Amino acid sequence: MTKQETYISFIKDELRKGNVSFTSVFELNLTKFNLSRPTFSKYWKLANEAYKQEFSEVETAKVNERTEIELNTLRSDILSKDQALTILSIIVNNEEQKPNDRISAVNQMSKMQGWEAPKQTDNNNTHKVEPLLFQVIGKDGQPT
Repeated sequence: MTKQETYISFIKDELRKGNVSFTSVFELNLTKFNLSRPTFSKYWKLANEAYKQEFSEVETAKVNERTEIELNTLRSDILSKDQALTILSIIVNNEEQKPNDRISAVNQMSKMQGWEAPKQTDNNNTHKVEPLLFQVIGKDGQPT
């Protein structure tokens, strides 16, 4: 590790500890490295930029992880079609259930499985259609 990397690493370590005061970290620097104020200022700026980048990457990773956890939780809370049909089948086959509950379960299963016959639609056309008339015109420009 070069001296520059050592100085920047020292400053970033202090920032990670929560020591974000320029003066405080500069005084620690004097006991450890004895860098002049202008030199320390240069490394302070570089270390802060690097620390902000690291912090931003860590925060982005945390947000992505939390989002993934929340999505997985939501996905696990949603019943699949097969799970819903299994539950409905249990209700239908349970003779202790009220008849209305069993009938409702059968109705729901029929909707989910497409058991219902297609509904007829009224195809009566109520729009008036006017016939189209064509007139054939000969080469002389006169109707034939």
